[in-house]
Parts: sequence; C-alpha cells; structure tokens
Amino acid sequence: MRPKVVVVEGRNDASRLKQIYPDIKIITTNGSAIKEDSVQ
Repeated sequence: MRPKVVVVEGRNDASRLKQIYPDIKIITTNGSAIKEDSVQ
C-alpha cells in the first residue's frame, strides 16, 4: 500500500488534521506558493 499524504494550505489546517488524525502525513503549502523540495 502506498503511503497517503494530505496537502493543506496553511498550518491551522495542518494542526486541525493532526488533532483528528495524529498519524497523518501532511504537506503544508502556505497558500499557492509550494516549494520544489516539498514536491519531491
């Protein structure tokens, strides 16, 4: 099974998801600006 990753816009979104799903893997984009190293 491939690992699942959730992409969210801001840190508030990420912290809320972490409260609900503590083991979730999250990438935070900080709006429309996503870093190249985050994609890889």
